[in-house]
Amino acid sequence: MSWRLSTNDDTIESTETEDEIVDAHRSRNRQYVRTRESLKQLIRQGYDDWEAFKGVHSKRFTDNDIENERMLAFLASQQHVRRHNDAYERGDVTFKIGINHIADLPFSEYQKLNGYRRLFGDANAQKNSSTWLSPLNADIPESLDWREHGYVTDVKNQGMCGSCWAFSATG
Repeated sequence: MSWRLSTNDDTIESTETEDEIVDAHRSRNRQYVRTRESLKQLIRQGYDDWEAFKGVHSKRFTDNDIENERMLAFLASQQHVRRHNDAYERGDVTFKIGINHIADLPFSEYQKLNGYRRLFGDANAQKNSSTWLSPLNADIPESLDWREHGYVTDVKNQGMCGSCWAFSATG
């Protein structure tokens, strides 16, 4: 099968056979089906992960809109964790992260849990701050894992009390 398309000054010609056109069409359809199946599997996996998360953390929602918002926040958190841990595997970052009980909070709600925030440009902040200078004659290790020395306690949930300073000071 041969065809010719002319528009103004441009002419495009093809000498593809009818079989070649049919084969190309079938190939494109197979690719579409594979992509569609991959997307279905990805959605199914995300939903299964969401259901497992809800079970582990005893999450129940009575409003579908709120549950959908929380599920999207969870899936975004899950993607963030995967990307970060991939960076860890490549050696780009020095620590791993994971999913916890607040992985379904939208960012605006998560921010409220972060306690005190000093305002930028606070004049008193400059008067009360100092600059750390490294010692000239000390042998400082490249890294130090305080867990190996028993100085770090398990992770605790301080909730919304706003006393992060107390948690960090007392462990």
